[in-house]
Amino acid sequence: MIVYLTEQGSLVKRAGQRLLVVKEKQTLMDIPVFKVSQVMLFGNVTVTPQAMNMLLENGIDLAFLSTRGRIRGRLMSADSKNIYLRLAQYRRWTEEASRLMIGRSIVMGKIRTQLMMLDRYCRRSPEVAVAIRKYIKSVEGCLRKANEADNIDSLRGCEGLASSIYFKGFSLAVKGDYYFTGRQMYPSTDPVNALLSLTYTCLTNEVASYFEGKGFDPMIGFVHGIKYGRQSLALDMVEEYRHTVGDNFVLNLLNYKKIKTDDFERREKGALYLKEDVAKRFFQEWEKCRLDAGGIGKPLVDLIKKQLGLMEKAVLKNREYEGIWEEFLP
Repeated sequence: MIVYLTEQGSLVKRAGQRLLVVKEKQTLMDIPVFKVSQVMLFGNVTVTPQAMNMLLENGIDLAFLSTRGRIRGRLMSADSKNIYLRLAQYRRWTEEASRLMIGRSIVMGKIRTQLMMLDRYCRRSPEVAVAIRKYIKSVEGCLRKANEADNIDSLRGCEGLASSIYFKGFSLAVKGDYYFTGRQMYPSTDPVNALLSLTYTCLTNEVASYFEGKGFDPMIGFVHGIKYGRQSLALDMVEEYRHTVGDNFVLNLLNYKKIKTDDFERREKGALYLKEDVAKRFFQEWEKCRLDAGGIGKPLVDLIKKQLGLMEKAVLKNREYEGIWEEFLP
């Protein structure tokens, strides 16, 4: 299980082979280390050196995030010794044709998931189906252009246009009086974007952990490219989950009123944050989602492991990345 720690001012310590979370002499959590797969620390949460050592000795990594969910860094056990995989990854990135081939597979996989989800929104909300079908036609056009793209910049353009159109359809699937006019990352000033950003962070961190553990360089992405401090490969690989898992999860929270507008508080730069007690509820729901990713009856970790194998094959054998988007087909 992934342990999400959001209680500000809490302390993570070791007691034998158990992980304790305490605050003001009160024990908030007591869990055997063998049950833990990852620890995510949000904001002002402290970890003792003894607890860090125990986690690293057991191959459990820690992710340090801001209170609003922005990744600050990760602490992992010794790097994978798979140097041959990294060398192949570097070659694929420097060879323009190989980079475009793998990048195209990633983008087309993402756009296909957008089409799947828009079709699902039509079936769930017949009252807006006519409007959403217009967006489907436009996104289909982006898919065709992505298939014909002859350079990375053109490919990114197709992805960006498809995403902007997709979120117009997504906005129609959000029920109630939530204000959402499109994707806005930082700061997220409305409840929908705040939930999307936090969910995408959870997804990206989990994908990054598995890919780095296998031996990939997390900074070398095929679509997102290179940018100082950015885990570009994880951002590439999370694309197949953004809508199928992430957006589906957020709609479930909003449309079934598990999270409401008054569950947020506004802080600096107008950014919205989940209240501390509500954040715990969010992560409880997220854990359920991880066990049944996208409602297809498969754990998220199983999908990531399959995706990992497919990308390893693509990089080592210099072939197209096959993708896992078909796993989400109805």
